[in-house]
Order: sequence, then C-alpha cells, then structure tokens
Amino acid sequence: MIPLVLDASFVSIGRKVHPTVVGRSLVSIHAVPSIKRHAVEELIVAEALPVLCEWLAKTQSEGNSWRGMPHSIAFHLVGSKHIRAINE
Repeated sequence: MIPLVLDASFVSIGRKVHPTVVGRSLVSIHAVPSIKRHAVEELIVAEALPVLCEWLAKTQSEGNSWRGMPHSIAFHLVGSKHIRAINE
C-alpha cells in the first residue's frame, strides 16, 4: 500500500450538504512517522503543492459542468524521494 500524505476533495454544486461547503474544497494532510516528517514536508512543498494549487484553480476557472461533479486528488508517497498525484 502506497502511503497517502495529502488529499483534496471538491464538494460539487447540487450536493445535498450544508450550503457553506458547496463549491469548496477540503484539503487534508495525513500523519507520517516523525522520523520521515521533514523529508515528506519537503516533498509536499516541492512536488505536491504546485500540482494542488493548479487543481484548486480549476475549481474557480472551470465551468458549471466541471463544478457539478465531485472531484478529488490524492498524493501518495513513492519510495522516499517522490510524491505521485492521482486525480479521481
């Protein structure tokens, strides 16, 4: 199993949830062993945040057809030197 270190979910328009969360994104950072924290932090800043920022920009720039569907992105640790993004 590849460790999940960061993920984000977009709450689509039309979902039956509290109105304050519709059209917003939830970003979660997951715990890692303390011995790996600094290395994973550097990977998140260098590799994951640029991709996450681009993904978050879509929530504002894409049309209603994109925002009408749920979207998510997850970042998994690959070995100890890279993070891989998986769009869902």
